[in-house]
Formats: sequence, structure tokens, C-alpha cells
Amino acid sequence: MSLIFTNSQAKNGQKTTLNFEQNVMERYAVLAGFDASFGSDDHEVKSLKAAVDFPLNNNLPSSTLEVTATVSITDDSGHNGGGTLYIMGMGRTKDDGCQFKQQTWKPGDSEVKVTIDKQPVPMDNAWVFIKGFELNYGKRTDHHVQTISVDAGNSTLSLSSVKDTTGDSYSWTIIFNPSLVMNDNSGNGLSNDSFLDLVVMAAPVGATSGQVRVQSGAPSVA
Repeated sequence: MSLIFTNSQAKNGQKTTLNFEQNVMERYAVLAGFDASFGSDDHEVKSLKAAVDFPLNNNLPSSTLEVTATVSITDDSGHNGGGTLYIMGMGRTKDDGCQFKQQTWKPGDSEVKVTIDKQPVPMDNAWVFIKGFELNYGKRTDHHVQTISVDAGNSTLSLSSVKDTTGDSYSWTIIFNPSLVMNDNSGNGLSNDSFLDLVVMAAPVGATSGQVRVQSGAPSVA
């Protein structure tokens, strides 16, 4: 794969620019991690959100990508906390057949099925990255927290490549099961307006033998 990875961080509401140090064809930003805090006090939780947003022209050649960070934690009494978002940028340096798709999933939805048609060769592998999430307790009230979990579903990935009726191209299908959890020990759980924003990357046969480079002071790997 001809990809460049870079990283940055930003506080809640801040903009930051991801620098790929060369022109790339397509640019995405996903979560590498986050921290969120009420500060010096502790409170019950109503909502927890972490997300990175970027413009829709991310498929135009450029060496940079401006992104906006959101990290918030709230209760039902007007207490609002923030934090830091750790961001990973992905840039594609040439057309090697890799495909990117953005997808939103909500609790109660069935498995995610992504189909990419008219590909010249079969698919070799796929990965799911988290672009953002929001966890809300039901009835928009606050509660204690026993468990929080945000899972893109990579361990459940099922991949297939099927030739079309003409035999000239393939249809790629990626199926996976994301998961969101926020609960206490009194039976309170997520509301239906909780969600998970994802970026799915699929690579064709032959693409994974290319180079991957990591910027921002990290070592390069082949």
C-alpha cells in the first residue's frame, strides 16, 4: 500500500493541520486515542463524545488536511468537561486500488455491510478505523459508569470478492459487527441516538506489498 501515516493532537474545539510532507491523492483522519475529564471534580455521566472532523474535499491532492477535534463529557447538572484528541492521518500517495468508505453505525443496527463494485482484482484485506463516537445514556439522564467500550469490529471482519456476470470485474463485500457499550450496574444503558462513525479501508491483491511510511518522527516501515 502506498500510504503515509502522520499524527497530531488537539483539545476540544481546536483545529489542527495534519502534514503529510508531500502531496497525497486522498486524505483521512481517524482516532488514535482520547482523554476526557471533568477536571478537579467527579460527576455522573450523561454523554461522552470524541470525534475528528475533516472537509469533504479530502479526495483532492494536497500535502495537508485541516481537522477539528471534539472531546466532551457531560452530566445532567450542567457540568461539562473536555479533553485531548489524539489523531492519526492517512494519506494515499498513488492509485494502488485501495478503497475508502465512511460508514455510521448505531446500537440496535444489524451488522455493517460495505459493498464496493467494479474492482479489477479481488480484495486482499480490509481494516476499520474509528472517526468518532457519541455515547448517551437513555432518557438523556446521567448515571454512574461501570463499563465503557468502543469497538470498530475488526475482530469480526468477513471479506469476499465475487466476479460479476461478465467476468470483467469483482464486487468486494466487507461485513463486520461494531459495538458500543456504556452502562452502570442498575440496568441503565445506551440510548438510540448513540452512534459510531467509521472509515473502512479495503486493499486489492498486490497492494499490501507496497510501502507504508510513518511521519512525525516515527520510523519508516516497509
